[in-house]
Amino acid sequence: MQSELQSIQTAVTALEDAYQAVFEVAYIGMTADQIDVVIEQQLASHGAKLPEKRATNTPFVVAADGLAPKLRINRVPLERDKLWAMDTSVHVDGCWADLGRYAWFGSLPQHIGEAHDRLLARQELIAHAIRPGMGMDEIYKVIPPGPGFEIHRIGSEPHLMPFCGDVIPAVIEKMDQSVAQGLVYETGQVICIELWAGMVGGIEDMYRVEADGVARISSSQRCIREIKVDD
Repeated sequence: MQSELQSIQTAVTALEDAYQAVFEVAYIGMTADQIDVVIEQQLASHGAKLPEKRATNTPFVVAADGLAPKLRINRVPLERDKLWAMDTSVHVDGCWADLGRYAWFGSLPQHIGEAHDRLLARQELIAHAIRPGMGMDEIYKVIPPGPGFEIHRIGSEPHLMPFCGDVIPAVIEKMDQSVAQGLVYETGQVICIELWAGMVGGIEDMYRVEADGVARISSSQRCIREIKVDD
């Protein structure tokens, strides 16, 4: 039997491989059900599973309203000239992985690519602010204003101790509570850091809390994938 950390790492690898498999075969008009088949086949090869309650926000096309995917479900066929994403959770031996990756058919508009690069930099800034034993009230003070973010612990439960910024209203109360109480992360815990910035997409990665900070354990390409299409 694997340790919790080993099972989490297996789940991370399974999910990254599943996303990569989708990106390799994706085409304009591909449906969510067709993508599900690719994901499930790849996950099965790693012994990983989707949650019993289907993750109905994967895949999703970023809509013009820019609403966060948690507030909008749109498993529509993939479209040209629109940002789209893979974002779901999977588990191995009851231990979870949760990642988000984005893609674009053809050449990505420069302004979207540059804005997404800034989002990746903000994710790393947030990660570098986290220290074991440091209260969320202290962590939050050193993170500059910007796109909303969510930090949650992950392990044997998919979303334990969630904290969130101002983009996803459903969990603002929990974020306020965590800051007020100075809740902390401890060495050895695994966390997700997720950001959402509307029309330029988002990012979600997993990190392990270590003595001197956090280390990212998800390793797949974080920038928006450009998928070749025939003109």
